[in-house]
Amino acid sequence: MCAHECAWAFIKAEKKYNIPPYLLRAISAVESGRRRTSTHDVYPWTVCINGHGYFCANKTAAVEKIKNLKERGENNVDVGLMQINLRYHGCRFMSVSDMIDPVKNVDFAARHLKQLYRRTGSWQSAVALYHSSNTGYSTPYKNKVFTVLDKIKNSARAKYRHGAVILASMRSRRKSAAVCDSAGSGR
Repeated sequence: MCAHECAWAFIKAEKKYNIPPYLLRAISAVESGRRRTSTHDVYPWTVCINGHGYFCANKTAAVEKIKNLKERGENNVDVGLMQINLRYHGCRFMSVSDMIDPVKNVDFAARHLKQLYRRTGSWQSAVALYHSSNTGYSTPYKNKVFTVLDKIKNSARAKYRHGAVILASMRSRRKSAAVCDSAGSGR
């Protein structure tokens, strides 16, 4: 699954559940991100156990890793883009394959986050509870998510501005070319 398909899963779920833009992407960057640049690249085949993340090569490898962990008696396993916990939420999926499926993983996380928002009335509180009810864990997590969210928003604004400049430049060139063409044709 490529970055565009993951991005589409975030956008679709944010619209469906009326979640602020880029919030799911920011949570995913913190949860399953691989730091390669100044931001975290999200990775759909992430499996985490006891704080150690495994970045599996593909969905098949991730499903196999999860099944092996379950066979060893491990059930405190976080799965996929949004790091859904197998122990607490695994029963809400038909299979491990469904649980790690990026679209289903993001949709479940969005629905869960929206329920937390309805309970608390605050996106900040909902994000904190998404991670933990223990404020010792949830407060630093929430701060990290909103720091990443600000970076994503700033990057999106910069890309939008850059794109607007390119489009304006292209329009200007087309107008100039049209003027030159009509001036040079003797019409």
